[in-house]
Amino acid sequence: MQLRDTKIQVAYKIASLIPIGFGLIFILIPSKSYELTERIWAAIVLNIGFHLIFQLLSRMPFGVYSLILTQNSKIRIPGSIMLKIWIMFTIAFTILATIFIIKMVISDAMYNKLLILPIFFAIVIGAISSWNKIMAE
Repeated sequence: MQLRDTKIQVAYKIASLIPIGFGLIFILIPSKSYELTERIWAAIVLNIGFHLIFQLLSRMPFGVYSLILTQNSKIRIPGSIMLKIWIMFTIAFTILATIFIIKMVISDAMYNKLLILPIFFAIVIGAISSWNKIMAE
């Protein structure tokens, strides 16, 4: 199954509810180590980070790719290849980071580390969106 732009947008809209839910849970559950204002700021940063990362990664690589294509120089072919490799590494390292975070949460019971997972999801779907735009060009 290949993710097209419409499916990515639907996944983004549905997944944007997850940071809101995580943020609310993080705010509502009492904690001895975090004050209420710290939990509120963490929830805000989580939500802004999710949307910012997705928007950045879904638009920036394609913008760079479009700029590379307008150049009449030697960087046109290597630049586009390097950008595609960068997108693939972004997805691969994000998946690896997700695995390591989940392993750390399971072994150390540090459940607050799970707050980063929605941002990792935003990185992956943003990179896939850029990949689709570049390959369609």
